Amino acid sequence: MTARWTLGAETSDPSPVPIVVLGYPSTLSPLVYLSQVHECVDWVLIGAAYPGATVEIFNGGALIGSDTARGNVVPVRIRGPIQANDVLNAMQSVQTPAGQVKSSPTPSLPAEPTPYRENTMPAPAVGSVPGCAQAVPVRGLAQGATTKVHFNGDVLEYPFVGANLLALLGRAAHNPDVFSATQHFERCNASSPSSAPPVIVDETLPVRKPVIGIGTSQYNCPAARALPISNLEPGATLTIQLVDPTSGAATVLGRIGVGEDVSSGQYWIPDMSALIPASPPFPSLVVIQELCGKTATSDKLLVVGTYQGSVFPPTVMEPAFECASGAFVNSVDNAVVRLYSDAPDSPVISKPVFSYGGLVWVETFRPLRAGEHIHAELELTCQPPALRVGSPIKVSDLTPLKTPDIQQPVRVFQRLIYVSGIIPGARVHVFVNGKWRASDTPLGWTTLYFGIYVGELKVEDQITVMQTLCTKMSPLTRVPVNVFPGEMLLSAAPPSLTAGQPATITIKAVDADNKYQSVGGTISQGGVVVGATNTAFTLSPPTGQVSVSLQVAAVGYNTETISIPLTAPPVVKPAMLTIATGLWFNASKKEITEITWHLQGPSGSFSKTEKPNAEPALVQFALPKPAGGGFTPFTLSCEVTFQFQDFNFISGASGTRSSDFIEGGLIKPSPSTVEMHWSGTDLTINFLVKWIQQGDYFVIELM
Repeated sequence: MTARWTLGAETSDPSPVPIVVLGYPSTLSPLVYLSQVHECVDWVLIGAAYPGATVEIFNGGALIGSDTARGNVVPVRIRGPIQANDVLNAMQSVQTPAGQVKSSPTPSLPAEPTPYRENTMPAPAVGSVPGCAQAVPVRGLAQGATTKVHFNGDVLEYPFVGANLLALLGRAAHNPDVFSATQHFERCNASSPSSAPPVIVDETLPVRKPVIGIGTSQYNCPAARALPISNLEPGATLTIQLVDPTSGAATVLGRIGVGEDVSSGQYWIPDMSALIPASPPFPSLVVIQELCGKTATSDKLLVVGTYQGSVFPPTVMEPAFECASGAFVNSVDNAVVRLYSDAPDSPVISKPVFSYGGLVWVETFRPLRAGEHIHAELELTCQPPALRVGSPIKVSDLTPLKTPDIQQPVRVFQRLIYVSGIIPGARVHVFVNGKWRASDTPLGWTTLYFGIYVGELKVEDQITVMQTLCTKMSPLTRVPVNVFPGEMLLSAAPPSLTAGQPATITIKAVDADNKYQSVGGTISQGGVVVGATNTAFTLSPPTGQVSVSLQVAAVGYNTETISIPLTAPPVVKPAMLTIATGLWFNASKKEITEITWHLQGPSGSFSKTEKPNAEPALVQFALPKPAGGGFTPFTLSCEVTFQFQDFNFISGASGTRSSDFIEGGLIKPSPSTVEMHWSGTDLTINFLVKWIQQGDYFVIELM
């Protein structure tokens, strides 16, 4: 079967990959429970159904719900009683010309007491509704509850289909349409409050930007003809364009309608092979989403003309077990892959799935059967014809299931429990303190850890897990895994401080389990918050101690202490005032026999006498440094006695005055006020003094 659509004079190409009609099934595999079973569920979500089969649920031999499967997943309405610890059995059947074909019954986990009673259910939440929307997003739904959307006074009822719901409206919504939602366990007369506040259609909301989700920066095969697109608006129109890299001109490849209840999907596009050059520059794909006259355009996706992907046949990864609803295929870049079987009643067992490289999970129309041989084939690909069909593998019998491993430690701030050792296609169930919390089917390889969302955890909660596939169940975790607070690794920059000296410091905190994830917390000193982790702050270390301790607290983590070493402050030398005195006049020999300096300042009066008998003369004062540092004024005066030999007159005549030292007498320069900058280092004062006698020009310089 293929399909095409017509709108006025426009007709699309047929869908490029035909869907093969399955024959009557020779066998039916057991079903899978996709939702929790408790006393009050209105709906039980069932998976692994055969399209068209009758799905029935029994409790102790009594039929309590049935429906016809329209696909692989079907919500079944429960209309009979369920008590705590009851084990339900689900089975499917198909009437064929040769008679009725039935699956073996699948037992449920023991039913739990209802988590909610009357008027204790949490209210769901209604997401924003743009103009022209044909579905309303509803979140926060309880397992197995009935959802009711209140639409301008009308009440629309929906079955449980998973954690979130796109509630179909049957028409386009426009302002002033108003929506709210409630959820119910009608069999137990339990209802939630209404979502609040009511949501009014917002005609101003922009259209979401569509995302082309192929996981790479380029489209390697123009003939692949498949495009995964997400972030879609239900009921919108998508226009696919090819944009020229030079001129920017756009060629419309076609239009696609978004389903009324989907936000992502795989869509067919025309073959672009004839439009792509063999060498750069290459054009790009863009997707334009339009709803209610408003548009948004995706990022560009480069389309290359020469295949640059991997070249090898598709391989179904082993092991593949019976009852699994799919298999992993190690495929090639940008190709459409399908699974085939040697079973005569269903040779084609999957829809075409676009692969953008690496492992891809290909969901099957029916669960796999023990003993059948399956293989993968590539269609709409640039792979050579000889490499388009993979080798077959045999589906293994389902062996006893082992208990999955829980990745430890489990921290209180986690919202995901990670498990490994899962059979491909198995359902994993997580229990907290012995009560069911969540279930999921991993689409990851069995050697990797798979995360299952469980919501909020508390310290000392006990986690156990099990896996189920068909009618088999693994044992529950024998020793529960406890939930612990997280631990931090702390480091300081700088790693040490000087006692008594305020400094800027940063305390870095990372998660001790992964060694890189930053942890936000507060930093306290002596019970007082002084800063935050990973942010610089000022710290005043105490004196007289060898270290300072800081406490780091973060939500979900143990409080940790970091000790920062303190070094003693350096010995501050007194301010040494050094005065160098020289004689500036022409003489063959000259020396200062005695010099006295007097200083008068705010910290006191100081005098110092030296008899250097040399020139220049050095005098040093050890002066106290005033509190606060800065500039301090001092009045300086001095008395100098000197002698010289062989003086030359500066007035022009030069000659020898005497062969003996001549006493120069006493110089008393006038007092002078100077400002000294106190920095804790030696200081030098230059002070020029002049003495003139009988036309002779004598100069003393204080350097």
